[in-house]
Amino acid sequence: MLFSSVYEPNGSMKIIGSFWIAIGIVSVLGLFNPVRISPILIIQIIYKGLYLCAEVVPRMIRGQIVPIQMSIFFLVWVLVLPFFVPWKLLLTKTEKYKSQ
Repeated sequence: MLFSSVYEPNGSMKIIGSFWIAIGIVSVLGLFNPVRISPILIIQIIYKGLYLCAEVVPRMIRGQIVPIQMSIFFLVWVLVLPFFVPWKLLLTKTEKYKSQ
């Protein structure tokens, strides 16, 4: 199981896990329509990247246990997802929005 390597799940972890599954489903759908779902894709890149940098890497440096499966999943997602975000479209101001 993806999230079963280190921590015994409690109520909070189950709620967060359910939220992750929901975001994951929307993100997979977003791969087919990235413009509409790009805010969710960007949020995933940011929070998963922050988690890896702020929690996983320091724990690994200290030799502490980390949830390996989840960390690998997050790393792959952070490395692959940016290729599906329509950055040029999101960062370019169109004529429609220049007047605002």
